[in-house]
Amino acid sequence: MLISFYFRIGSHEATNKMPFHNLAVVFGPTLLKPAEKAQASNPMDLFSSSANDAMYQSGILFYYLTLLSKGTQFR
Repeated sequence: MLISFYFRIGSHEATNKMPFHNLAVVFGPTLLKPAEKAQASNPMDLFSSSANDAMYQSGILFYYLTLLSKGTQFR
């Protein structure tokens, strides 16, 4: 599973300087699909919603990495 790979990377944070939070910020938006959006008339609305999506995607990956660090197993 890909999340367990990121967990292994994060467990060596003293060596690679990539704690779970940094991994989530970098890879969360890449791994998780953003929400479906209606066509935005204002470019700033599109930018704002994309920034929110990236924040949520990072938070979700961070949550799963934290669960793995507490011993939760996924199937």
